[in-house]
Amino acid sequence: MKLSIVTVTFNCQDLVRKTIISVLEQVYQEVEYIIVDGKSTDKTYEIITEYSGRDKRIKCVSDYDTGIYNAMNKALNYVTGEYVLFLNAGDYLYSKNTLAHFADKIVETHYPDIINGNTIVYTNFGIDKIERKPFNKKLFVMANTICHQSVLARTELFKEYQFDELFQYCADRDWLYYMYFKGKKFIYMNEDVVYYDGTGYSSNRKAKKVIVEERFMIQKKYCKQYFYIHKFIRKVSGFLVKG
Repeated sequence: MKLSIVTVTFNCQDLVRKTIISVLEQVYQEVEYIIVDGKSTDKTYEIITEYSGRDKRIKCVSDYDTGIYNAMNKALNYVTGEYVLFLNAGDYLYSKNTLAHFADKIVETHYPDIINGNTIVYTNFGIDKIERKPFNKKLFVMANTICHQSVLARTELFKEYQFDELFQYCADRDWLYYMYFKGKKFIYMNEDVVYYDGTGYSSNRKAKKVIVEERFMIQKKYCKQYFYIHKFIRKVSGFLVKG
């Protein structure tokens, strides 16, 4: 069973090397690694080609894009594995056995559509938190989701529905909600699988404001009843705080 890892990059020369190494050091060998760079102006692509020149499992592409989800959708054109995981620059796999454990769990659970593990969020100050989240209805009430870097999904699902590029920050959330409400089989593996860079693309104040808007838009799109429940909970919570 071939697994595909996708990393999209742009001007991340200080981050990308660690991400690449975490993939190439995996014990599981049936892996292809696709790296799509958005015409970086620093040494990012130079670093990528340094590794692709000595490891045939790496496919590297340099092409302009209109944003992170546009780049991720473009990367899907090169994916040939049965399952795919999107690992951003700055994120890295938890251990050398992470993909092997994913593969074992896939076989054990009879080839689910989507499987996710735990996410370790790190910042400049160290480990911020560990997210242990099965993807289920409990998340929807509070408009939450799971980190896409901890998700391995059947590649064929992206033929049905790719990342919606209308979303600036939450297209991965939209994709997961879509798949859940289409009845796809989700499996949770209670194991740490990825270190997630909590200082990256979506961490600044401006981004967080847009994320809040997009997350409620998605909640209302797929599960309107949870949107109104959450709205009520927030209203009551605000009343209690003021009181």
